[in-house]
Amino acid sequence: MNKLKILILILFCSNLFAQKKATSVQKEVEKPTEFTFSDNGLTDFVVIKCPDKKQPQLYKKTIDWVAVTYNVPSEVIKAKIENEYIRIEGYSKTMLNLTTESGVFPVDARYQIEISFKEGKYKFDVISVDYKLANWIEINLTKSKSSFEDSNDMIEKTNATFPMEISSYFNDLNSKLKKFIESKQIPSKKSDW
Repeated sequence: MNKLKILILILFCSNLFAQKKATSVQKEVEKPTEFTFSDNGLTDFVVIKCPDKKQPQLYKKTIDWVAVTYNVPSEVIKAKIENEYIRIEGYSKTMLNLTTESGVFPVDARYQIEISFKEGKYKFDVISVDYKLANWIEINLTKSKSSFEDSNDMIEKTNATFPMEISSYFNDLNSKLKKFIESKQIPSKKSDW
């Protein structure tokens, strides 16, 4: 009788653990790979799989990408923990445009992103985006896309294109990072010299 109870307990426990594992695998599939604006604002973060890369390789390639992508890499890297994560503060003159009755005008933008690393994948996380008129103004990334478009506030109406521009900019930046990570060498370096 005791053997039967133990057998039932073992079967019950193994079934319980099997369900937990299936749930965690299911969550892995659901992580977004592109930024979009929805009713909850900008996608919190994206996870990009690089199955043939180890965590230290991803970190090193990202440091190399920063060196090639930004004019003064030492100024844009705000924090880093080797093989774990990098926080970058970048600037763009092409990310955002204000739309007024007089036309469309580009505005300076400043952003912070964090890139974290695990075996075979990295997480690209947009921390903040600001734009400059007279002073720096932070964009609320948790606002819905429709709140930018449907606002009665004149300032908000001039920002109606921000959700599309922000998601597009960071999808492009992330795409360039992924391409760089997957490349065998630094793209700007030629071997035929």
